[in-house]
Amino acid sequence: MIHKAMTTRSLALPKLGYRSISWLFLLIAAVALMLSDLAVSALNPWAEMRRLAAGLIRPDLFSIEMMSVVWTVAFAVLGVAIGASTGFLLALVFAQLRAVRLLCAFLRSVHELFWALLLIQIAGLSATTGILAVAIPYSGIFAKVFAEMIEEADLSAERVLPAGTSIIARFAYARIPELAPQFWTYTLYRLECGMRSTLVLGFVGLPTIGFHLDSFFKQGHYREAAALLLAFYVLIGTRRLWARPSTVPILIIASVLVLPETIGGGSAVPGVIQTLVLSQVALVAMGVIALILFPFICRRFAGRLGRPLGRVALVVVRSTPEYMLVYVLLQLLGPSMLPAIIALSLHNGAIVGYLMGRHADVLEYRRDASSGVNLYCYETVPRLYGQFLAYVLYRWEIILRESAIFGILGVLTLGYYIDAAISEFRLDVAVVLILVTALLSMAVDAFSRGLRRRLRIDTMPTRLSEAPSEPAIGRLVGAERPA
Repeated sequence: MIHKAMTTRSLALPKLGYRSISWLFLLIAAVALMLSDLAVSALNPWAEMRRLAAGLIRPDLFSIEMMSVVWTVAFAVLGVAIGASTGFLLALVFAQLRAVRLLCAFLRSVHELFWALLLIQIAGLSATTGILAVAIPYSGIFAKVFAEMIEEADLSAERVLPAGTSIIARFAYARIPELAPQFWTYTLYRLECGMRSTLVLGFVGLPTIGFHLDSFFKQGHYREAAALLLAFYVLIGTRRLWARPSTVPILIIASVLVLPETIGGGSAVPGVIQTLVLSQVALVAMGVIALILFPFICRRFAGRLGRPLGRVALVVVRSTPEYMLVYVLLQLLGPSMLPAIIALSLHNGAIVGYLMGRHADVLEYRRDASSGVNLYCYETVPRLYGQFLAYVLYRWEIILRESAIFGILGVLTLGYYIDAAISEFRLDVAVVLILVTALLSMAVDAFSRGLRRRLRIDTMPTRLSEAPSEPAIGRLVGAERPA
């Protein structure tokens, strides 16, 4: 027993402290140093270092390829945005599911450069490769960090919620307000890391700052390389000025629009412009048509005989799908925006005109109210115009979405480029262009909502979206008849 105890004591590890750990690492480093390859193989390294120093002192600012700077930011913004969104969703179940924790550990353990080398075999040297090379490992990083923030959050706000509150409501009202600033701060830090990562991705062929740095350094053009490095440092240093909560949607949309042509950026910009042009013309034409058509279904303007005919005409026009109407007009008029403008303005104008006409029938007029044009211009339109304008803004997003779809029929909008990309099996281009369409529609919808809020629609006595039913119109019309 004594011998066994002495053997166990002799095999026990020595007690580790600061001094012993430090000496241990110094010893390991000394052994590693002896095994290292430290040979200098350059012919004249000091001369090369002098040239490098001279280039750093006098950078050639006019040689900066600005699109490489723009693409560096675009890849980083989109990669971090996708990574943060995916990471947030994974963070919600990170603590409960071991499989999610293992997946996130694997994703963040592989460097962005290795992900890029793998993705190049699938998507080639495209922006898809650059974006996903950042987004995939960052989703694992975001999931781990966000999960830790959620776990360490103060639960005092959650305790005051009423009993029976759902898990989603508890998280939205008790956790998000406290966690949002932390999430935002960490996401901004990751955006800075993302820009460094996308710079490095240029060394495998993606058109970021790193691609041109690699070329300049290999050719010994140190002044040009110094200028690019300076531009990158300025970009990082001013990040807090241009990366703000209010600018994030603009940055995301702009990043998609300026992507290299390999991912569809060359077709995104003209597609967006043409879609906006078409939708704007159709929007205004729709409003004019609605103002012209609504009297044809009003008893005061069209009379008892004209009113049914006007109603039938508006029902037929608004019931005809715009897509089919554009198809027919394209056969008659040829490929241009004109068929799409006519179809959109007629269809939506009939919808808005029909709603306005039903509201005009229930308006209460003075007994001495004028008739004809004066009744239209001075009594009816002024009382309906606020809600008319609000409903036109509401239809704006719908018109924009339909404008994009018409590209499939040959009209040069975003749908045209999406259809062409799918036909050529360039699915990465198609996905990005569809994303552009969605973001554009969301941006127009948000802007439209803001304008409607400024118009104070909720305070208006008449709302086109709450059109009166037919029996209600009949009762009011009957009430207006003289006894």
